Amino acid sequence: MYNLIKAEFFKLSKMPGFKILVLSCICTGIFFSSIIIIGNAKYPGYYMLYDCIGMLLVNSAFCHIFAAIFIGNEFTDNTFGNSLLSGFTRRKLFAAKILVFFAGLFQVLIIMPLIVTVCASYLNGFGMDFSMETCKSILLLLLYSLTGYVTLGSVVVFLTVLIRKKAVTVGAGLVLIYIYLFARTNFSGISFLRYTYLYQIELLAFSNIKNSGYGGDTFSGGIYLAVMALTFLAAILFSIWIFGKRELK
Repeated sequence: MYNLIKAEFFKLSKMPGFKILVLSCICTGIFFSSIIIIGNAKYPGYYMLYDCIGMLLVNSAFCHIFAAIFIGNEFTDNTFGNSLLSGFTRRKLFAAKILVFFAGLFQVLIIMPLIVTVCASYLNGFGMDFSMETCKSILLLLLYSLTGYVTLGSVVVFLTVLIRKKAVTVGAGLVLIYIYLFARTNFSGISFLRYTYLYQIELLAFSNIKNSGYGGDTFSGGIYLAVMALTFLAAILFSIWIFGKRELK
């Protein structure tokens, strides 16, 4: 198992698509920072940190593209099948791939918020006095956001394993995000939307920015973590089941 994980990290470090994606994240961070500078926006750093967390379309696009090139590519170039012929079990293959996927996903998703937050803090200050309570609040925010995007990643893994085609995976994932945003905007009365991981991520970001409810709701850490945990478990378990049934050539 250790050798498999090590091999996956090595593969990730040498993957041109991953390097291009990281560069794209850097460019996106610079782009949003440029908007702050050109527009002379007075948003403090902590405001932009929350704002970046709530950018579902941008973060989802990065997540889907990464899953397509890191996991989806394994189906098209027969890497999974060759690994099985080498004596590795499906469970170990999947576990190693997913562990490295989430490690890489963290790298991908942290770049843009970090660049924008540092830029906004340099121009306008962080907006909060640093103290023990402030540090706890920031760490809690990072923990919540990490939990949210790990959950997003698990759903993307499910779609990737289910579809197995890179371009279709990215397209289907973004279509689902658009459907959610359309439903949330035009059918706010649908109560079950409030208990989706996408809504909870937005609720975390925007309710904290404005110090008010988002869509009439207020953020609850307990509900947030429960939604993320259930979604993550369902997505990963279904992914494992599908991966175990798929024919890997």
